[in-house]
Amino acid sequence: MEAASESGLKRWALALVLLLLMITPTVSAVGYFVLAEALPPWVQQTLYALAKLVMLFPAVWLLCIDRISFRIPVPTRTEVFTGLGFGVFVAVGMGLLYAFLFRSTAVFSEAATAIEKKMIGFGIDTPIRFLCFAAVISVAHSFLEEYYWRGFIFEKLRLFVSAEMSGLLSSLAFTGHHIVILGKYFDWGSVYQILFSIGVTIGGIIWCLMFYRWRTLYAPWISHACIDAAIFAVGYDLCRQIF
Repeated sequence: MEAASESGLKRWALALVLLLLMITPTVSAVGYFVLAEALPPWVQQTLYALAKLVMLFPAVWLLCIDRISFRIPVPTRTEVFTGLGFGVFVAVGMGLLYAFLFRSTAVFSEAATAIEKKMIGFGIDTPIRFLCFAAVISVAHSFLEEYYWRGFIFEKLRLFVSAEMSGLLSSLAFTGHHIVILGKYFDWGSVYQILFSIGVTIGGIIWCLMFYRWRTLYAPWISHACIDAAIFAVGYDLCRQIF
């Protein structure tokens, strides 16, 4: 009876933790990306860093509550090439759409102004700073997001709902903070914000499928890193005037 009670309490605690972890990135993005934009660069950088600390909580839960031991699995060639293939395919597609369709539009011209303002606000106003920031986000941050959204939230949600519903819910939550960022750059409710947000959700679902298939983060992480790198390449072209 006592063990069952403890198990029930842990289940309720996990449900609450999952809810908080699913909404916190979006709420945090409103804070550091929208409300704090007029504050000095060091304040924006500090708020951004503090907001990202929540991504460490899943590791705390796994170590202290689940008491698991971390291990580094050996990736298979199939998952590596699948992740690389999907990532390069999307990255190239994004690059082509930008170069031949979006680059000369008024919407992207206005987005460039907003991006330049944000880069200056974050103190990323030289090529080397931009490159370092892009490298950290594309490599390290993409891994943290995959471990956070797919390795923990998607995986733990499956204890409450089906794998299909878990993939959908976690991917919609993953899209939340992207909606905030896209709304800032492309206006709230615009076609671009809606279409790009749908693309993020689809990407999240595909990464859930990859994680579900191989039970490792290699495929989603590699493809996520490729796509983030492509986004930063587009971003550099848009705001290169400040460099």
